[in-house]
Amino acid sequence: MKRWLRQSLWVLALTLVGVLATGAQLDRAARYRPELAPLVPGPFRAFSQHHLASASLSGGTTNEALREARRLVERRPIPAEHLSLLAHAQLREDADGPGLTTMQLAAQRGWRDPAAQDARLRLAIAVGDGREAALRLAAIWALARDDATLRELAPPVLAHEQARQAMAELLASQPRWVKSFRLRGPRVLDRAVLDDVVARAQAAASRTNQSLPGGT
Repeated sequence: MKRWLRQSLWVLALTLVGVLATGAQLDRAARYRPELAPLVPGPFRAFSQHHLASASLSGGTTNEALREARRLVERRPIPAEHLSLLAHAQLREDADGPGLTTMQLAAQRGWRDPAAQDARLRLAIAVGDGREAALRLAAIWALARDDATLRELAPPVLAHEQARQAMAELLASQPRWVKSFRLRGPRVLDRAVLDDVVARAQAAASRTNQSLPGGT
């Protein structure tokens, strides 16, 4: 009897390990294959939960979007993109509700989330905070794959002197961004604005005995 019990417990343990391993591997596979996300058992959903939350936000009800986004943040609270999904779901429920605060937290937590940076930039423009708008524009500048978004956002932001000065100081302190600014700047900004930002950046760099990469 004892031998039979030991064997049964051993088989049960191996089965449990197999189930756990299968669930975890399926969840990891769903990270790159969203179609697998619904197949992942509930307790194992981590990477797959992101796809479920995104799908609910796109095509589900507001309650579904909130439920799946909250579950995502509970299970993987660190990535800024997950807070951003929750913010969009909250804003869908109430445009003036907690979604605005959640979106700001997402932008603070990770600058690589374009949606969070865009939302915070527009909020900074609305309240007249040129420095904050410039910092968010710099993040979007680094993330944007084409010039369309920059053509829309850069001119109204850098129309303000405070924003141009903030952008210049950032370029002076982060020389690796200067090349991208010089390359894309002529395509999205008036020449006078571009020259003003570059001149300010050169002045800021000289104050710390540094030089701005590239020519004038």
